[in-house]
Amino acid sequence: MVEQSPATAAATALPAQPASPRTPRWVRSLWTFSSHNKLGAAAGALIVAMWIVAIFAPLIAPYDADEAFAGPRLAGPSADHWLGTDEVGRDVFSRLVVGSRLSLGVSLAATVVGIVGACIVGLTSGYALGKFDLFVQRAVDAFLAMPILVVLMVIAFVTGGGLMWVTLAVALVTIPASSRIIRAQTLTVMQNDFPGAAQALGATATRVIIFHVVPNVIPTALVLIAIQLGQNILLQSSLSFLGLVSSQTPDWGSMLNTGARRYMEQQPWLALAPGAVIAVMVLAYNLLGDALRDALDPRLRGSR
Repeated sequence: MVEQSPATAAATALPAQPASPRTPRWVRSLWTFSSHNKLGAAAGALIVAMWIVAIFAPLIAPYDADEAFAGPRLAGPSADHWLGTDEVGRDVFSRLVVGSRLSLGVSLAATVVGIVGACIVGLTSGYALGKFDLFVQRAVDAFLAMPILVVLMVIAFVTGGGLMWVTLAVALVTIPASSRIIRAQTLTVMQNDFPGAAQALGATATRVIIFHVVPNVIPTALVLIAIQLGQNILLQSSLSFLGLVSSQTPDWGSMLNTGARRYMEQQPWLALAPGAVIAVMVLAYNLLGDALRDALDPRLRGSR
């Protein structure tokens, strides 16, 4: 009989321990992104926090956004009203929290519609080339020659400033510049060998675009989405500031209109609060976009 050492006997007596589960890939990717892009990660965390505030705004806001208090109007910041009250006695902080839903929501919807439209225009133009590409690019040039804010003002005035029309208008002005960037990326991808090889094997244009071009354009589109989200907050707030958005729900632009136009010298916090939130969100989205570009661009990965 072969004798076993105490260590061997103990090892054979103990049941096999299950292997520890691997960390999910998305967690590892998020950790890598955060460790290499601390500023971008901080901006992303701020954006997520603001979206949480927007989603749960009715629970977070201490008062109803339209509730007028019997106390003094235009009261300064206090323990009861952290950012004071406005000209009719409503809590400014509550209106700022509730207003995030409209400002962020319109920006998100307009960005998604605009970037999808830009991808369709840019992909087809960059793939087809020829007269179609020439016509599309001249149309883009003509649109880019127009002042964006003037175009938005005209559309909002003609349509009455409803939220749906404002969202579509902001999406429309998103398409031209973004489509040109998508087209440039499409041209870069088409210079490689694999799209031509797929065509030689009989792949249709739709298949080449979907399976060979789109995956290589997605990183560029993600960067555009991040940057355009901030720009569209600014555009929507500008229209609200000018009084061209028809909505019963408060938003940051309309709050800035009231605070800056009427009470900037008397009660500056009415304008500083929404103005600061708009500036911080636009900056956060731009920082996130820069970080995504650094993380997704293969030419920049080795330089970090």
